[in-house]
Amino acid sequence: MRSTAYVIVVFLVFASCKTDIVKTEYQVLSGGVWNKEDTLQFTFQEPDTVQQYNMFINVRNDDNYPFSNLFLINSIAILLGSN
Repeated sequence: MRSTAYVIVVFLVFASCKTDIVKTEYQVLSGGVWNKEDTLQFTFQEPDTVQQYNMFINVRNDDNYPFSNLFLINSIAILLGSN
């Protein structure tokens, strides 16, 4: 029974690893300050327009950030070109 549980745990650990990440990028802020007037832009090439993708916005902060809430406003601009 114990070896079966071990095999299941090992399988779940390896099955949960994602290797299909299209892009990951972090931007360092000058002085560690992000004012609400400052805009961060990220550009990426979408490899397949038919396939769906999940997009995640990760924000890293440390103990110097004194608040408990962080609200982000984001948008995605799709540029349609002529053939």
